[in-house]
Amino acid sequence: CRRYINVKRFKRLVDFKNARRNIVLSKTLIIQRVYRGSVGRKLANQVKQIKFNEKLNKHKLVDMLIKNYSIYKTKKIINEKIKLKKFQIEKIIKIQKIIRGFIVRINFNEIKYEILINRTRAYIIQIQLVWRMKLARNQLKRLIYNKKLLDMKKLKCCIV
Repeated sequence: CRRYINVKRFKRLVDFKNARRNIVLSKTLIIQRVYRGSVGRKLANQVKQIKFNEKLNKHKLVDMLIKNYSIYKTKKIINEKIKLKKFQIEKIIKIQKIIRGFIVRINFNEIKYEILINRTRAYIIQIQLVWRMKLARNQLKRLIYNKKLLDMKKLKCCIV
């Protein structure tokens, strides 16, 4: 009986030791699990941070690309507008050249016509001058001739 009690006691002690060992093991396992979990979480957070940074870099790259593309597009549109404005200005200048040339030709023709009229007037005036001189000479000749006749008549009157 004593032996039975000792065996029972021994079993109880062994069970107690096993239970204690199990508790210690479970506590160590819990501590290990907690530690490993924290290390795992740290690693997971680092991986998440790396992935987040990569995504952020991708988004930054995409944003930069979009920004650069929008700047490129804006510059392209502005350059096209400048080219169009230059083209329009060149065409406007060309139209102005044509119109000014037309106006100058019209004015030149008018001036030429006026010069021609002035020349013809000058010729007319010269002709009139010559004609009037001829008339004046003829009139003077007549006057001189008439005066001679009068003088002759006076002389004849005196002689008779």
